[in-house]
Amino acid sequence: MFNSPRFKRQLLEVTERTIVVCDNPNCNYEVPAEASERTLAEKIKDLSFYLNKPCLICGDNLLTEKDFKTYITVQKFVAWLNKYFSWITWFYSDKSWAKRNTICVHTHEGITIDDLSKH
Repeated sequence: MFNSPRFKRQLLEVTERTIVVCDNPNCNYEVPAEASERTLAEKIKDLSFYLNKPCLICGDNLLTEKDFKTYITVQKFVAWLNKYFSWITWFYSDKSWAKRNTICVHTHEGITIDDLSKH
């Protein structure tokens, strides 16, 4: 019974499309994320490479210390929520689970959340 996929769901699933995105509105530089599942430690190691590095296109800072710390805080919060509250997903039918919303979380000078389901 507990081997069912329903019992292995996470309350918040994280899919990263990019490792880092230039925050300059006139620049479209981004580094795509790998498709494989990575631990938080691996993500932090990958991201730390871009800390205080200039954008290859416009020269702006790709990742500030503040944005880096915000990213880590968000990731740890998501892990905590999944650890203690994923049991809530057991009560979703497969049909309602398939209809859940997708959001984009951007951590630059704070946290911005965009509901991608509305686009």
